[in-house]
Amino acid sequence: MIPATPARAALSALGALLLVGSSAGVAHGQTDTLSTTDETFLTSAHQSNLAEIAAGEDAQTSATTECVKEVGETLVIDHRRLDDSLTALAGRLNVALPDAPTPEQQQTLSDLAAVAGTPTYDEEWLRTEEAAHRATLELIDDEINGGENAEVIALAEAARPVVALHLEMVEGGRCDARPSGNVD
Repeated sequence: MIPATPARAALSALGALLLVGSSAGVAHGQTDTLSTTDETFLTSAHQSNLAEIAAGEDAQTSATTECVKEVGETLVIDHRRLDDSLTALAGRLNVALPDAPTPEQQQTLSDLAAVAGTPTYDEEWLRTEEAAHRATLELIDDEINGGENAEVIALAEAARPVVALHLEMVEGGRCDARPSGNVD
């Protein structure tokens, strides 16, 4: 089992942030409107969560190293929690979410499946996860800096340390399921 981390604490805090609701807007000076940036974030982050859950599940059965399997398990746990909060918020805001990852994400998962059970799989999985988590951090930062809805911004702020931790775990094609430094 992966030990508690600052990212895990952020996941716990995420539930509390969502309970605060619109009062977070007062603290951030944001409105309660839902901008295109907010809606794009919810939709894209949901699809990324779905892709990460699928990639993590696949790594647990297809990876050749224990480290990639452990990181895959972490991704499944963390992205399910993130997506549970996201889908609850999207429901309250009446934002319809897609049922699957993007076609590009699905193709990436399919490409990885073609080399399952080989050392190439582990290398490609780590490379793919690094790119995916960098893109997700960009999406999160776009929401934090340009979103209008206080709850969506709070969701992005709470997700950021979790995604940053995942990036640290896979960065540079290495696999380190237990980073030594704080991600905050």
